[in-house]
Amino acid sequence: MLILKSKILKPLLEASYFLTIDEIISTTQITKRTFFYQLSKLNHWLADDLNLEPVENIRHMGYFLPENTKKALNRTSVSLKPQLSIQARQNNIIFKMINEPDPVSLKTFADCYQVSKKTIISDLKTIQKVLPPNLKLKTSNQGHLISGPKVEQRSLIFQFFETIDLSQIETFHQNKIEKMLTDFEKATGNKLSNSSQELLKKYFSWYFKYISIADNRLSKIISQSNNILGIQWANKILSQTFQISSLPEANYLVNTIFQTQLNSANEDYGYKHEMNQIAEKIIHRFSNISGVEFNDQTLINHLATHLITAYYRINNQQPVNDLELKPIFHNYRQLIRLTDYAIDPFRSIVKYPISNAELALISLYFGGILENQVLPKNNEQALVLVVCGNGLGTSQILRQQLQKMYPNLLFQISFDNLSPDSQELQQAQLIISTVHLENNFSVPVVVVHPLPTDQDLYAINLQLTQLKLIPNNSSIEALLDIIDMYCKVNDYTGLRKSLSNYLDPIAKLKPLLHENYQPGLIELLDQRIQTQTTSLTLTEAIAMVNQPLFNDQITTLQYADDIIDLIKNNGPYMMLNQNILLAHGKTNNHVLGTGFSILILEKPISLDHNNYLIDIIICFATINESAHLQGLSDLLKIVTNPTNVNQLRHSKNKQDILAILEI
Repeated sequence: MLILKSKILKPLLEASYFLTIDEIISTTQITKRTFFYQLSKLNHWLADDLNLEPVENIRHMGYFLPENTKKALNRTSVSLKPQLSIQARQNNIIFKMINEPDPVSLKTFADCYQVSKKTIISDLKTIQKVLPPNLKLKTSNQGHLISGPKVEQRSLIFQFFETIDLSQIETFHQNKIEKMLTDFEKATGNKLSNSSQELLKKYFSWYFKYISIADNRLSKIISQSNNILGIQWANKILSQTFQISSLPEANYLVNTIFQTQLNSANEDYGYKHEMNQIAEKIIHRFSNISGVEFNDQTLINHLATHLITAYYRINNQQPVNDLELKPIFHNYRQLIRLTDYAIDPFRSIVKYPISNAELALISLYFGGILENQVLPKNNEQALVLVVCGNGLGTSQILRQQLQKMYPNLLFQISFDNLSPDSQELQQAQLIISTVHLENNFSVPVVVVHPLPTDQDLYAINLQLTQLKLIPNNSSIEALLDIIDMYCKVNDYTGLRKSLSNYLDPIAKLKPLLHENYQPGLIELLDQRIQTQTTSLTLTEAIAMVNQPLFNDQITTLQYADDIIDLIKNNGPYMMLNQNILLAHGKTNNHVLGTGFSILILEKPISLDHNNYLIDIIICFATINESAHLQGLSDLLKIVTNPTNVNQLRHSKNKQDILAILEI
């Protein structure tokens, strides 16, 4: 990645005119897809690391570096290879210890990463703490190395391979790997996402050179792949291209590819049929617990496709890099907890526990749909298409963020097979895409990350301004020129940054990205707690637990009838376990607000046709699809703990119950 940045930057630095894509590709000898992927990385480095203006593209003319950026790069001693972050440097140190056949000395590390030996020693201490249990950092007079199972070494570096600098080692040609991956798609009937293509091209460019040394190959099959079409493809690639005959490596190849994101999966072969059924069960459970209906076949299809890759990752114990998932952990805690409850059907078919990172990725599919349902729509708004190649969940989150930032525009999901003749394109004024689109469109295209960076937001805002879809703002550079006429400026970089923070609408709108407050259980419960010592029928108990909601004008009396009808028609699908009933109806004209109510029964209610003895009934109503989710998440945290449930069951008064619920 770093060497490609230098290749892209060099012709742009030297050019005194606009460069077309074909001219840059011809000079750098890279593919068009790689150019767009690396251009995004380059712009991120220029803007965030060096605080310089990024590469710009003028339609019908080409790409150019702003003059200020050229001057800054030409007069600085900074290398064209960006300085690695601490985390990226430690990742590269791990990679070097795994890739090198001999121990690596402190001096070699220090020279390679241009830091002191003291810094390397600190890095090694950190690495020692975070290594998986079966991998060990060994130190000797000759240097440092990582020992342990080969497959676990590969798994570790695959997790963060996007940060690895391959410029100093010999690799296999990525253009040939691109053709291999295209052949894989044809052979297996699966379609990789663009981000998967880029990651696999880079990883395999190292991997194929690495296994050219016989000692680096796997000696036995670690995880048998059931995809015979994939195994046939892998055996052919290994034998014909690399003269390697190895069933363990063929299985490893196939498993590695299926661990990355798919755009679509073969409907007739592989796990898609089974995952469709699992996805339907998960969605059904999520609907039951949340009270939100999902009638979208697209959600089933996309979730099932995601579950295939999650299945491979979990069963092959390939961790997800959760650094980029921090915004999801922060903003979607309640959805992750609901998802944790809903995915029991998937949990039953995987070999190992499902990590929080995997849960977060699955929760995106529900989060995006829910937030799409509650956002207002205005048919008179200017249309902006959002195209995402990483799955429905991430595209929904991106769309939702943009909609909050620009409420006067209408953002609509599309997919990366968007046709230039499609009706939605005829109405759109801009396309925001997380993948490079092969077709030429009549409207501008802005390529961004699935979780947009500051530079991505700047590029979007700039394009919207140029299209006059949002008001223009004062030019920072023009202000700098005016200030320079009357004042001596000692720190242009600092002044530019301060002006940017003051004037940039993105800086003002960023808090909206985190504006996800929802009331919790205690707030939504609001003292609506009852205990009952005498026997009740189920109908009487539902009416009783609904009464406080009716008294507070959250529901009508008919809401209790709605719940009873649902139980009669669908069975006890609202049971959280053998003893707890989560009673709720649909959001309709019998629901006037959002709230919870709890009833503790001293004498359990038996359901005739099941082995359920209900002694805790929790009722909720919600005015929309998301207002109750934080409260529901809090509730699940409590009732999935057997100790808490036992204490609730034996509580005699409101104060005792509240004390348990406030845990």
